[in-house]
Amino acid sequence: MRWVAVLPLVFGFALVAPASARAAPPDYYPPIDWIPAARANYDVGRTMRITAIVIHETDGSYLSALNWFQNPRSHVSAHYLVRAWGGGITQFVAEGDTAYHARAANPWTIGIEHEYNPRQAIWHTDAQYRSSATTSSRAPITAIRARRGTGTTTCRSSVAAPSTVRRRRRVADYARSRTTATFPPRV
Repeated sequence: MRWVAVLPLVFGFALVAPASARAAPPDYYPPIDWIPAARANYDVGRTMRITAIVIHETDGSYLSALNWFQNPRSHVSAHYLVRAWGGGITQFVAEGDTAYHARAANPWTIGIEHEYNPRQAIWHTDAQYRSSATTSSRAPITAIRARRGTGTTTCRSSVAAPSTVRRRRRVADYARSRTTATFPPRV
């Protein structure tokens, strides 16, 4: 009897929902999983307008990064993590909140981690580039930086390393043009 009363209510809401809420995301948007970071690893809200994206590399596996973000003692998080194989995206912190990823730059940036660790044979992939560029294209940004580009860390990846320069350039081009791009990035 409960199902009889609930089903019309559910279907009624579905019929009056705005078209944008019912529509499937475009093909170029990769699906995003939501796994919240530990509450001690981010601040609720923002003190500044988002103006940049900071690109990071995990220096470990996806599961390693996930464990860091869910450990409240780490005081580390990012808004997104892009897997190397398949380009899957996991969001850990809402964009309206401040993730702990780039120290002083946290209030005005979105952090995107990329699964990467040559010691474990985890490399950047075409799928990862595509997903990263698509994720970046949704943000209201004026700059895309590697972690060292914020002047706030001794992050292992160098802002001048060829792979980082190519990745930043390709992600920035895609984010600004909002068009499909050829991957991998070409310099």
